[in-house]
Amino acid sequence: MKRSGRIPEKERLGIRVAELSKVVTSLPELKALLEKNGFETYERKQLLTGIWNDKKTRKYRLRTLGIDTDHLDRMITKEKERLAQLKRNRKNINKDREL
Repeated sequence: MKRSGRIPEKERLGIRVAELSKVVTSLPELKALLEKNGFETYERKQLLTGIWNDKKTRKYRLRTLGIDTDHLDRMITKEKERLAQLKRNRKNINKDREL
């Protein structure tokens, strides 16, 4: 909190996002919940990375906002495993088509 008594934007966003992240178990769920609550998200390498501020002038990474890193790492790992499985399935489908 600043001396003026205002809560900085970054801290305010961090509190709201942290509350939302506690009730989800995957990144797609978190993204849907954030968007449902009026946040605009952004991705990097097909993974949820952060959110835009209200005026869409600045991006904040989820880790910067103080999201529990262990929880976030578990969600990212789960999402990467899911994407890898989808790629394997797609390759298998393509092999079956060639036969």
